[in-house]
Amino acid sequence: MDQGWAGGLAVFSLVIPLGWNWLKNKTKDARWQNLEQRWLGRAAEFFYMVGLPYLAMVSGLLAPSFLGLKGLAYFSLVSSNLLGSELPNVMALIMLEWLGDGRAIIITGLIALLVLAGITWELARSGIVEATSSVSVIDTIYHTVHGAFYWALFWLMTDDLYLGVVFGTGWTILEKMLISKLQQNRFFQQPQLLLEVIILILGATIFFYRPNLWLLWPVHLAMVGLVRIIQMAVNGPKQSGMARSE
Repeated sequence: MDQGWAGGLAVFSLVIPLGWNWLKNKTKDARWQNLEQRWLGRAAEFFYMVGLPYLAMVSGLLAPSFLGLKGLAYFSLVSSNLLGSELPNVMALIMLEWLGDGRAIIITGLIALLVLAGITWELARSGIVEATSSVSVIDTIYHTVHGAFYWALFWLMTDDLYLGVVFGTGWTILEKMLISKLQQNRFFQQPQLLLEVIILILGATIFFYRPNLWLLWPVHLAMVGLVRIIQMAVNGPKQSGMARSE
């Protein structure tokens, strides 16, 4: 996949959510809105977050290693008629590669969790961030894949992992800002989006040190869960007191 294709795919991926949100704003039909809220919007989100990177990968436009899907290349060594005998060896190779990345990801992940804990604690204490909805594993997977997709595209365009992570993160933030504008919300006045950006930047830092998406998922989920726990710990007593006084 050359740089032109990578740039075109990045632009195309940016246009899709903008067009979808523009369509939702323009469409006033109640039946369509109800359909979109029930399952059409979720299906579109799945195709955009997971389907688009998958199609880019299986079509050969984007190598799995750029997405951080380490180990998938080993399955090309497995012949269909010897699948049973060769599969344990392939799995052993994958586990060895993951173990090599595990130590660095554990260290950087713990540092990221400490940084996130401090930021979230201060934001929650100041009242900037209130308690949010429960953590969704599916949404966490979606956001991690989407971020890795942009990191991969810009990594391929620049032929440099650091620049790929920096530009890919910036592209993701730009997308969030444009979508927020289409939804007639002020991006910098939405605390939840602020936390999403912080988690994105911390995840990008971990990906830079070890581009392994398989191991980044549990760290990303831990970061989202940590935010929820701190928000409930800080804001829970305040909300309970308010409820009793009423």
